[in-house]
This record gives sequence, structure tokens and C-alpha cells, in this order.
Amino acid sequence: MQLAKNLFQLSGPFYGNSSSVYGVVGKHDLVLIDAGFDAPQLQIIEDNIRYWGLDRYHLSHVLITHCHFDHCGNAAAIREKGVKLVASRIDGEAIESGDDRTIGFAFMGRKFPKTPVDIKLDGDSSIEIDGMTFDFIATPGHTAGGVCIRTTLADGKVALFSGDTIHIGLNCGFARLGWNGSVDFNAEDYFNSIVKLKDLQVDYILAGHEYNCLKDGSKILQDAYK
Repeated sequence: MQLAKNLFQLSGPFYGNSSSVYGVVGKHDLVLIDAGFDAPQLQIIEDNIRYWGLDRYHLSHVLITHCHFDHCGNAAAIREKGVKLVASRIDGEAIESGDDRTIGFAFMGRKFPKTPVDIKLDGDSSIEIDGMTFDFIATPGHTAGGVCIRTTLADGKVALFSGDTIHIGLNCGFARLGWNGSVDFNAEDYFNSIVKLKDLQVDYILAGHEYNCLKDGSKILQDAYK
């Protein structure tokens, strides 16, 4: 579904998937935020790309918020199509090794399809793609190398893809924090990440699960801190 002028939700709860995948369109390229879990979810993503006419763009990159199976299980399959994968260095190494940091144990012990990551970023970093700037904001805690990804959309609004760092309650009413069962979960790092985000000025928050918020996104960040 189209959420803003050049922003689309390509999978997620409205399509019967637990995790959400987003697409951001530039002049020539389509960039995905996260890759989803498995082949059925990838089929939904590809169906939506065609439905919204996004197949006329070049799918160039997948930007990964964190290394959990439900967010990047399809990374290997998408990379085989010539798409570049971008992640933090820490979580990128987990994706390459396919170890327990990808939480296959949480999905009936499924084996994570490990894959090389083309671009691994350190700390707070930015990447330019087709005239668009994507800021990787290091937010460890939920995973050791988790990030939130910020970009300015075609309508001038600032969007934050929060992965599992921050979830959103019904009607943008409140914030919820992510799962604390990762093998590399760190509560102190998580708290410091929330402190880091609390004064960020954003309009939209696009979460890794459940609801999005397309108004007053900064209030959600403040509520997460509260």
C-alpha cells in the first residue's frame, strides 16, 4: 500500500505477515527497508511491487535494520537478483555467519540463509542512493548492531524506520519497546539508544511490526523514553 508520495508498505500485518517491509522510490531506484522472513512473504513483496508499478524502477538496495530472521530471512534470495545488501557492521557479520544472533531458534529452529552483506556501516553513518540520503542511526540493545534508518521523503516529511527498536500502539497513542529475548540483547544499550532517539525530529515512524504512525512521530520517540 502507498503511505506517502514515494513510500510504500510492501508486506506486514495487513498482508498477513508479522514483519513489515517498506519501499522508498527515487528517480530511478527502488530501495527496500528490510527483506521479510521467508518465500511466501517474498512473494507478497514481489506481488506488491508489481501491483503498484514499482517494477519499472531498479531494485538496487535492501537496507537492513537488524539481523533477526523475520526481518532479513529473504536477504539472500533478494541478493541473488543482483541487489546490494546494506547493514551495520555488527549485524552484517551476523547475517553473513547465520549464527544464533539471527534467532533461528525462535522459528522452530529454522536455519537462517546466510549471505554476504555488500556494504557494512560503522556507527552513525549515511548512504546516498539515487539522490536520496539514508541515515543509519546506531541503536543497539534489541540487537548489538541494530539501527534505525532516517530519510526525507518526496513530500518533505522525515521518516524513521525503527525496526524493532520502537513499536507503536493503536492510533499512534503510545510507544512500545522491542523483544528482549535476543542472545545479544543488552538492556543498558537499549536504554541509551532510546535516550539518543528521544529528541529526534521526525514526522513518520515506520515500525518493524504492527502499526505505523504518519503524524507527530517525535511524540512516539518521547513516549518511548517515558
